[in-house]
Amino acid sequence: MCSPLVLLHVLSIAGIVFAFIALALYDGKLTSYFEQRHPEVWADLGRRKVMFADGDMQSAAMHLYLQRGEHKKLQDAKLNSMVFRSRLLIALFLCGALALVLFQDRVSIDTYRACLGLL
Repeated sequence: MCSPLVLLHVLSIAGIVFAFIALALYDGKLTSYFEQRHPEVWADLGRRKVMFADGDMQSAAMHLYLQRGEHKKLQDAKLNSMVFRSRLLIALFLCGALALVLFQDRVSIDTYRACLGLL
């Protein structure tokens, strides 16, 4: 029988990989939706200087806008649910990373071999 630490280790790695891929795909969907449904706000975000004086920083400005909760005044239920889902994915990523850091020194390759019946 596998150790619970091994299972937790595997689940945390799977959670990190899933959350990273999902966030990468979902970010494009969120950006596209925001740009299409709220073009006036999108244009305003393009005029903001977020990090650098040059360059297109609309995506970074959008994320800052969403993080601050300014999107709630738009009263767009779908946008609110998309932001909530992206925050859940971020939480999954961070929890997986925290679990991985906390338990990585307690799980060795021998523990995996014993779990697979290779020892």
